[in-house]
Amino acid sequence: SERIALVFSGRQVIGPDGRVLTRRGYPGGREGRLAARDVVAACVRRGTNLLGEPGAVLMRKALVDRVGAFDATNPYVIDLDYWFRLLAHGDAYYCEAELASFRVWPQSWSVEIGGNQGREFRQFIGNQHG
Repeated sequence: SERIALVFSGRQVIGPDGRVLTRRGYPGGREGRLAARDVVAACVRRGTNLLGEPGAVLMRKALVDRVGAFDATNPYVIDLDYWFRLLAHGDAYYCEAELASFRVWPQSWSVEIGGNQGREFRQFIGNQHG
């Protein structure tokens, strides 16, 4: 039977001083069930992780036990790789409310990775179809 593989929410990106820099959510922003294939296609089309950081995503332990651990082969797309692996087992559910925050610092790893991220994303997507 069809199942929900993961649930994700809107989130806030906050700066070092705690001020909200931006808000992120799924394009279209409608709360509810999303077909796995549509979520994967949207991420590929936009070239980014639309589901968010691990703090904004929930999944069943039983599914995690089946899918296994995060794969750090491509560290810049580690989250998206895992979300895609989970979505092979069911759909997503989006909660529009901002239930998580993600803090960025000028010297943080997330800020420094920009140059390599695009190249690794393209390589990751190429591997999905190969």
